[in-house]
Amino acid sequence: MARPSTITPEEIVQAARRLFLKQGIARTEMKQIAAACGISRTTLYRYYDSKESIAFGLVTETLEQLGSGVVLEREGETVFDSISRSLTSVTRFMKQHPELLRLLDDFDCYFSDGYPEGSTSKNYQDFLRRQQPSLGEVLARGISDGSLRPDIDIEFYAQFMMNVLLGVAQRILPRQRIIKSEQGYSSEYLDETLQMILRDIKSK
Repeated sequence: MARPSTITPEEIVQAARRLFLKQGIARTEMKQIAAACGISRTTLYRYYDSKESIAFGLVTETLEQLGSGVVLEREGETVFDSISRSLTSVTRFMKQHPELLRLLDDFDCYFSDGYPEGSTSKNYQDFLRRQQPSLGEVLARGISDGSLRPDIDIEFYAQFMMNVLLGVAQRILPRQRIIKSEQGYSSEYLDETLQMILRDIKSK
């Protein structure tokens, strides 16, 4: 029996998230999301026009969680110390939530050929672009205070650091038990990636 239409958007999103994680975005249909929520498809479409719009919202929320501590500067710290502390916190969060990395990986594969036209994907891309300038400003301050290399390409590194950490984390953490059994290491690769980034940006 369908539930009344008092369901919240958050309940719908969480039901979709469970389905996405279990069977992937590509194999999930709106009727399955509606059934998981106990509502009709008509009710579901009052909230979301497609599973893609739900996926964009989930991934935006995940990236906001990952980026919430990048980079929080503290009084008395050099910018390098702030970046080191913040990125360490990010890697710790990723280790604690490998399921979020599975969702990001599935999202990247699902939209590997580009995003659909429409306001939802445009809002998502605008969100991504807003992340870069704030980190770029932090890097510029690090060059000014002498804790970061003066020849850093600020625009490049503002994108590079999180892309590399996320890329390694997505490859390793959701499958770390298998990778550990095959190679002898797993999350250590992420730790070393972080240290390589920090060594690369630190003032000599």
